[in-house]
Parts: sequence; structure tokens; C-alpha cells
Amino acid sequence: MSKAKGTSVIRETSKGARNLILGLFASLVAMAGIFVYLGQQAGYDRERIGYTSEQQVLSQRIAKSALAASSGEEKAFNDLAAYRSQFVATLDRLRNGNPESGLPPIVEEDPLNAELSVLEGEWKKFDAAVNTVLEGKETILFLSEAVEAIQTQMGGLIDASQSVVDALVAKKASPRLIAIASRQLMLAQRIVNNVSNVLTGTGGEEATEQFAADVEEFGTVLDGLIRGSGDIPKIKDKKVQAKLFDGSMQFKIVADYVGEILDNAEDILAVQEAAKEAAGISDAVYVASTRLRDAIAAAAAARPVKVEFAYALGALALFFLIMLGWTLKREADRR
Repeated sequence: MSKAKGTSVIRETSKGARNLILGLFASLVAMAGIFVYLGQQAGYDRERIGYTSEQQVLSQRIAKSALAASSGEEKAFNDLAAYRSQFVATLDRLRNGNPESGLPPIVEEDPLNAELSVLEGEWKKFDAAVNTVLEGKETILFLSEAVEAIQTQMGGLIDASQSVVDALVAKKASPRLIAIASRQLMLAQRIVNNVSNVLTGTGGEEATEQFAADVEEFGTVLDGLIRGSGDIPKIKDKKVQAKLFDGSMQFKIVADYVGEILDNAEDILAVQEAAKEAAGISDAVYVASTRLRDAIAAAAAARPVKVEFAYALGALALFFLIMLGWTLKREADRR
């Protein structure tokens, strides 16, 4: 009877040890599972935050490149296209996930969807302005070439105009004729200044209109000084005429370029306005990216599964281990 009772106690003790082993194993598996889950989620958070940080930098670079491109910098167009592609790639990975890293997409039910949708809305407006700038590349690069040619030719015209004024003063021409020639010198300098404004978009449509008016007046007066007109007396001195004729040849090149600029003025202004619009919207895109980054951090903090749970399971596993040791020792003593 006593022997049977001892056997029953040993069996109960062995059963208790098995339960403790199962509890220990379950605790360790659960603890490991939590650490793996939290590590995976932390990796996803870092990747998403990395994308938003990249977007903040790209939004500023895109705005800067758009302004530079609209001012005729060819390299800026290439940079603008590259930055735009990079931004689109980061936005796509945020929305649709990244198969390479296992990053899941952000779906409508996701708490991050609201902030991501705001970012997508701001980017849509931003991208439209950027697209206008990129589509105007050919027009803007022609404008840059035209402005450079005009500035080169006008430099010669300014020198020629100064020579005409000096010659008229030396020959004691009439004050009215000297005044007309002096105004040509002033107009030439103003044309140089205004053509730079046309390239940079400074002054908008008014600058273009003033530029066109100055060029037209310069050409009219130059023609009058060479051939004579109702309001402008013809200069008869052969040396001065020769200077005026040389100037008219240079001005013809200027006039041809000016005509091309005016023909494309509407497209040029559209590109310049789009670049300014992009610069303005870039701040909204930056803010939207910042809010999405903050939302990612907040969502991570609000997850129900926390690292403390893993620590608690670790403590529970230690408890099971201690109890298992005590149980096994007691079983050994009874045997």
C-alpha cells in the first residue's frame, strides 16, 4: 500500500514538472515572438520615417531646382527631374509598401492613412507645377540663349551709342540731336537690364512689356537717325552714319531674338509662375511630410504590444525555471 502511494506521488510530481516545462517553453516562445514582432515593426517605422525625412529634403531641393530651371540653368532641369522621381518613389513605397524589406502598404483602415492622404494631395499640386516647369525646358533654354545673345550684342550697341554721342558733342550738333542720341544710350542700358528680368521672371508681364517697348523705341530712333523721319532728323555726318549702320546690323540680331521671346512670352511666363508656385507649395509638402513622420512615431507608441510584455514573460519564464528546479529536487529527494 505504501509503495503504491509513493508511486502516485512521484507521478504527480512528474506531471507538475512537465507542466512547468511547458509553461517555461511557452513563456520563452511568446517572449521571443514579441521581440521579433517589435523588432520588425521598429524596422518598418525606421523605414517610413526615413522616407518622410528624405521627402523633406527633396521638397526643398525640388523648389530650388524649379526656380533655377525657370531662370535658364540646364543642369537644374536634370536635377529637378531626378528629385521628382526620387520623391515619387518614396511616396509609392509609403502607400504601396516595399516588397524588398517586407514593408506593408498603408491602407484606408491604417491610422497613418489620413496624414498620408494629405501628403499625397499636397504632392499632386506640387507635381503639377513641377511638370509645367519640366515641359517648358526647350522654351526656357532658348530664352537663356536669346538673353545671352542679346546681352552680347547690346554691349556693342552701348559702345556704339556712346561713340555717336561723343561724336555729336565733338561736332557741336544741335542739343536736340544730342539728347536723342543720349536717350538711345539710356535705352540700350535699360534693354540689357530688362532682358535679365525677363529671364528671371522679375516683374512678370510688366517687365516683358517694358522690354518690348524699349526695344521698339530703340529700333525706331536708330532707323530715324540713319534715314530720317518726321520727328527724328537724319545724321548726315558720314563717320557717325557708319557707326549707326554698324549698330543697326547688331540691332537686327537683337530684334530677331526679341521677336522670338515675345512670341513665346506666354509660355515663358507660365513656366516662371509655375516655378514660383512650386516654391510656395514646397513648404506645405514639407509640413505634410513632418506630420506623417510624427504620426508614424505616435502610432508606434500607441501599439498594444510593448517591450514590457516581453520582459514580463521573461520574468515568468525565470519563475517557471526556478519552480522546475525546486520540483525536480523535491522529486529526487522523495525517490
